[in-house]
Amino acid sequence: MSKNDIWPYVMILPGSKNELKKVFNTLFRSNIPLEIVALFDNFEKIYQSDIIKKFKSHSNKSVLNHLKQLVDTRILESGIEKIKKDHRSFWAKWYKLTSIGRYILSIFNPKIDNERVRELIKELFNIYVTKVIKIAGDYGISLEELNRLFKEALEKPTGEIKHVK
Repeated sequence: MSKNDIWPYVMILPGSKNELKKVFNTLFRSNIPLEIVALFDNFEKIYQSDIIKKFKSHSNKSVLNHLKQLVDTRILESGIEKIKKDHRSFWAKWYKLTSIGRYILSIFNPKIDNERVRELIKELFNIYVTKVIKIAGDYGISLEELNRLFKEALEKPTGEIKHVK
């Protein structure tokens, strides 16, 4: 395997083993969840009725179950809003990617525009650094030491990997 055949993904996943199993089962037990996530390529909310229309070859119940699992695993968030159309009002359920959902989309959908990728990198970096600081503190690693390691990493040429003692 050449260096170009791998990508150093940093996965933002739940800490609980049960929650981790739920996420993996939700995403990989069927193709439908990843296809649902791929619908959000512009990161905007999508109404439930529109999602169901996209999956005509599957039962509504099946699609709704996958949507529920994606919400339960915090890949999607959902809400309801009142919509007015042709002098009528009705309630419509919508779904939107969470920060974790946007990250998952970026892994499986390389067609995201550069600006969105830049925003995802910043968001991912913020999440990752925040978690590393918390975990490091739990194991007695000071902020000063993390800061030193970060500065060392910034000074390294791109692609160089150094094992930290």
